[in-house]
Amino acid sequence: MASKLISTKQLYEAMQARKNFYILDTTFTVPESTPLNNHFKNRLPTAKFFDLNEISDKKSGFSVTMPSQEYFIECMRRLRIKNDTTPIVLYDFLNFSSARAWFMFKVFGRSNVHILDGGLQKWIKENFPYDTGIYELPAERDTGDGYSYVKNKNLVKSYDDMIFLIQDKSIQILDARPPNMFKEGHIQKAINSPFTQVFQEDKTYKKPEELRKHFSKIGLDLVEPVINTCKIGVSACVNLFALELANKETFLYDGSYEEWSKRSKAS
Repeated sequence: MASKLISTKQLYEAMQARKNFYILDTTFTVPESTPLNNHFKNRLPTAKFFDLNEISDKKSGFSVTMPSQEYFIECMRRLRIKNDTTPIVLYDFLNFSSARAWFMFKVFGRSNVHILDGGLQKWIKENFPYDTGIYELPAERDTGDGYSYVKNKNLVKSYDDMIFLIQDKSIQILDARPPNMFKEGHIQKAINSPFTQVFQEDKTYKKPEELRKHFSKIGLDLVEPVINTCKIGVSACVNLFALELANKETFLYDGSYEEWSKRSKAS
């Protein structure tokens, strides 16, 4: 699979053909429940729970930031997700946080990673099979080989990076928050593009040509560098992933507005 997306039909047919996958539930938020309880209630067959809250830097002081290389490897050993050629399929309840997990794998050098287009809700709506029930989460780590993840720090921008980069006229900052939050405060010269605008009505991603038209329409230059931001660095990755679909590699300000609002005078 060369595409960064996989449709519900494609995944089901691959399952029927008994192809091997790592399937990860990356749900970060869900109405009237917790992500883990929702995972136990209904999940894709063989799916494991990828806890974005847990797989983060607990010492950063912010909600979710990229973990260290050592800790990420430790988490992958517990989940038994090797850095091999087996495809990874990511999904979540709202088709919201899978992009964050996708970018995390990119940062740590893992290729062959795909997002289930439309997420869990589309999968269930189309009556594809799912598992249910509580099970014991893995506690023991795999001590074998195959976990050679290497962190690419250049893809993730820090606060200090932003202070420097904001002076560069070629740098563009794309804010994925809702308009009301953006108007209350944002990073200087940021462009607002709520992450929901990259989806079609069924919460699948728009086609690459539609995405390019959208980003050009809001004033984004798809030639110049782009840094994605939001409130805590999750929804920013939806825009980041959509830009990847549009054949534009961009960056993430990991601390996002949560950090910026505390450390800098916002516009």
